[in-house]
Amino acid sequence: MRETIARVGLVVNATPADLPPAAWLKPDQRSFDLRSRRSVEGRAMLLHQGAASFEIWTGRQAPVDVMRAALDRESVPA
Repeated sequence: MRETIARVGLVVNATPADLPPAAWLKPDQRSFDLRSRRSVEGRAMLLHQGAASFEIWTGRQAPVDVMRAALDRESVPA
């Protein structure tokens, strides 16, 4: 893991594990620890990203209500 961290500019910890030791970071690197932070499921973002893509690719207004119903129907409960 240390070799991987050496190649990046930002280390984001979104796992329950501790961040690597600060000594592993170079002065120009940053870290952000998300442990124990409140999180939300991402279906709304998925819906609206899909709607935006639909509009870009087709030039038509996205049927957001239809897309939301399909997402609700096909999603695994959170």
